[in-house]
Amino acid sequence: MRTMILVGALLLALPALAQSPDPADPLLWPEAQRAFFQDGPGLLLTPDQRDRFLAMDEAARGDFVRDFLAADPLPDTRPNELAEGIERRTRLADAQFPSPVDVRWQLLFLLGQPLERQVIDCGVTFVPTELWHYGGPDERPLVVYQPAPGEPWQLWLLIDSKRALYTSEMQYFMEQFDELRGRISGARPDIQLCKETPEVDKATGIAGLREPMAGADNQATPLGGQNAAGEFRRVAPQDRAAIVAAPSSLAAWAQAAARTDVPPAPARLDLTDPQWDFPKRQGQRLVTRLLFGVLPGDGLGVTEEDGKKFVRLTVEGRIEHEGRGFEDLRVRYKLPPPAAGQPVALLLEHPLRPDQSFLLRLKVRDEVTGAEARLARGFAVPSRPETRLAGAVEAAGRGEAVATTVVGKDTLLLIPPPDDVLVGVWRAEALVTGERIARVVFLVDGKQQLSRTSPPFSVEVRLASLPREQVVRVEGYDAEGTLVAADEVTLNQPRGAFRVIITDPRRGSRPTGRITARAQVVVPEERRVLKVEFKVDDKTVATLENGPWEAPIQVPTQGDLTYLTVVATLDDGSRGEDTRFLRAPANLAEVDVQLVELYSSVLDSDGHPVKGLTADDFQILEAG
Repeated sequence: MRTMILVGALLLALPALAQSPDPADPLLWPEAQRAFFQDGPGLLLTPDQRDRFLAMDEAARGDFVRDFLAADPLPDTRPNELAEGIERRTRLADAQFPSPVDVRWQLLFLLGQPLERQVIDCGVTFVPTELWHYGGPDERPLVVYQPAPGEPWQLWLLIDSKRALYTSEMQYFMEQFDELRGRISGARPDIQLCKETPEVDKATGIAGLREPMAGADNQATPLGGQNAAGEFRRVAPQDRAAIVAAPSSLAAWAQAAARTDVPPAPARLDLTDPQWDFPKRQGQRLVTRLLFGVLPGDGLGVTEEDGKKFVRLTVEGRIEHEGRGFEDLRVRYKLPPPAAGQPVALLLEHPLRPDQSFLLRLKVRDEVTGAEARLARGFAVPSRPETRLAGAVEAAGRGEAVATTVVGKDTLLLIPPPDDVLVGVWRAEALVTGERIARVVFLVDGKQQLSRTSPPFSVEVRLASLPREQVVRVEGYDAEGTLVAADEVTLNQPRGAFRVIITDPRRGSRPTGRITARAQVVVPEERRVLKVEFKVDDKTVATLENGPWEAPIQVPTQGDLTYLTVVATLDDGSRGEDTRFLRAPANLAEVDVQLVELYSSVLDSDGHPVKGLTADDFQILEAG
C-alpha cells in the first residue's frame, strides 16, 4: 500500500508539463479554449467569429469564451438556455459518436435527434451510408457517408459525385452497365443488389452514377439556404464545416437545444490533470506516456474476488491527428484499491510520430459502479525523448490492452466490444497477421454486411435497434477465395442466473407448417454456452454451438399433442431447458412451474447416514 500512496502523492504534486502554445494550432491551446472551438460551442460561431477567434491571443480567447458562455440569449427566462442547450446537445452527441470530427456528431449538436436515421444496409453496393430525415416526407434527407475505413464521416455534397457513395466494385459494375445501356436488359446492378438504392437515388437526386432524377432540385445544398449552384460548387471538401452552418438565431437554437431529451447522466468519476512524457524511441516513433489518476469518491467502486479487493476500470481512447482518427486504445485495469484519500494512478503508453501534435480523447468507466469520466487533451510530441515522470511511473497501474495485438501466422482476431449493451451501429475491428489473408468479410447473424481488402480492417456493422443477442463474425479469405481464419463475438448476451426462454412461437399460439423457433439463453458470468438443442417431441431437429439461438422446425401434422423443447448446455455441464406446446387438446392448460430442489440427509439413531434408500422411501408434502 505504501507504493500506492507514493504514486498518488507524486501524481497530485507533479506540475503540468509546459508546452509552448502555438497560436496557429488549436490542439495546443488551453483545453477550455480548444474544447470550445472544436467540440461543440465553436459550431455556433459565424465564419467571421471563428476567424476572429483564431486570430486572438490566449488572454483574448479566454475572455471571448467566458463572455460567450455567460451570455443569455433569452434573459427573461431561467435558467440560461444557451448553457443548458450546449450541455444537453453535447451529451446527446457524445452518447452516440466518439468524436466531433464525425459530421453525425455535429448534426446531433446543431440539429438534434433526427426524425429518422435510415442506415443503408448494403455493404456490397454502398460505402457506409446513412440518410438523416429532419423534415416531412417530401423534404430531401441529409446524406452522410464514410469515404474509407478510418476516415471521418462527412456530409455528402454534389461536388463529391454519386460515385463517392458506391464501393469500388459497384463503381466498376455501374460503369459497365452505363456503357452497355440499350444493349442489355434488366435493372441496374445497384438496384438488384440493394433494395434501398431508390432511397439513395431520391436523397441525392441522382439515379445511378450521374443521371439527374426527374423533378430533382440539385441547385440547393442538402441543408438548404445555400442557393446558387455556382456558389455551391465552390465549396471545397476541407470547408465542409461551413455547410454545417451556425444557426441563424442563437436564441432559437438555445431554446430548442435546452428542451433536448437526453438519457440520465451516469455517476461521475473525478480525474486528476494528465501528465505526459516521451522517454524513448521505438523505431521511427517516440513512446508517449500519459499518467493520470481517478480520485476517490462515490463513483469509484471496489469489488472482491477470492478474498482480495480490486478496483476495475476500463479506458477507451482515441488519438486524433489532423482532424481524423489516428489510433484507438482500449485498456482494462484491475488494481488494488488505493489508500484513503489517494487517487488510483493509471498509465497509458503508445508510440507516436515526433514533431507532430495530437488530440487524445478518453472515456474512463468504473466497471463496478458504472460511473464515467471523459478527458480530452491536445499535446505535441517533441523531436527527441524527454523523461519527466520516472518517479511516478515506476509504480503506476498498468492496464491490460484489449486485443491491441495478435500473434501468429495468418491469424484473424475480432476485438470484443468494451460495452455490455450495443444497438444500432458498432465499429468492428479485426486484427490480421501474416500475408495470406487478402480479404476480410464482416457478417452479422450469418449475413454478410461489409468486406475489406486492405487495412485497417475496421467497419461499422449495423445491429438491431433494440438490444438483442447477435453474433458478429469475421472471415479471412486468401486471393483464391479460400477461408483461412475466422473469429466471432456474441453481443448483448443476457447475463444472470442460468435460464432458457423460448421467445418464438409465443405461448398460447398454435403454429402450423414450417416455422422458425427462437430462444434466449441467460448465461452466468464467466460461463459460455456449449450447445443449444431444439427438439420436437423429444427428437433433436437442430443443434447450435453459436447464437442467435434460432432454428427452422416443421410442426408435425399427426397427433393431439406436439411440443418444442430447447435445451442449453454450458461449458461446465450445466443444463437448462424450456418447453412450448405447439399443439395440444383444447382443455389442456399450460402454466409456469418453478423447479425446487430439496436436499435431505437421513441419519440412523447413531447419527450415521442411512444408505440404500430409493425414491419410493420418500414422500413430499406441501401445505399438509
